[in-house]
Amino acid sequence: MTHTYKYEFVDGHIIAVVDQVRFLIDTGAPFSVADASPIEFAGGSYRAQKTYMGISPESLSTSVGTSIDALVGADILNRYDIFIDSTTQTLDVSENELPLAGQALELDDVMGIPIVEVMFGEDKVRMFFDTGAKLSYLDPERINGFESVGTETDFYPGFGEFSTNVYNIPIMLAAETVALRVGILPALLQMSLMMADTGGILGTAILHTHKVIFAPRRKTLMFKRIGK
Repeated sequence: MTHTYKYEFVDGHIIAVVDQVRFLIDTGAPFSVADASPIEFAGGSYRAQKTYMGISPESLSTSVGTSIDALVGADILNRYDIFIDSTTQTLDVSENELPLAGQALELDDVMGIPIVEVMFGEDKVRMFFDTGAKLSYLDPERINGFESVGTETDFYPGFGEFSTNVYNIPIMLAAETVALRVGILPALLQMSLMMADTGGILGTAILHTHKVIFAPRRKTLMFKRIGK
């Protein structure tokens, strides 16, 4: 069965509205968080933690700037196929396999958090696909030679808010060149990426230009440029 939900895009975050309950959809969080457990989502009932790495629905609401009742993480999302369509601002969440269309990327994962492999110049780079990240991030050494186009503030669970310069960086997603808005993580967070054998984070800005099908059970992520 497929459940279709409207979502709001707030400061780069996907807030799905399900029966007046506001869910932050976050593939980058291994566990779901809610004040009240279980979470009722897409026909299932799932246990959730009250906090994860110091975050709660209340702290998320403050950081994102909108009311959030629960965070739906990879422990729930990885059970479904999910079609994210920014042209209609809808999520199709299905227990069945959704038809795949577009450029295909193979998924790996660490603790259930999805990882895609992209090309940066001649190099292959493993990046977390994180719908809880409004910016993308790369190793600062890869950004040498690019000029900053501004600064932005972001936050990370367990770390808090931080400011970063932002750069427009071209990468290859499968056979397509995509320009990402890329920041630089604080050194402590950058080290955690290296420990997971990854070189960056692919954030939600890609949703402005592409429709996405997240099919973790088939180890596949599909991108299709809007208008094509």
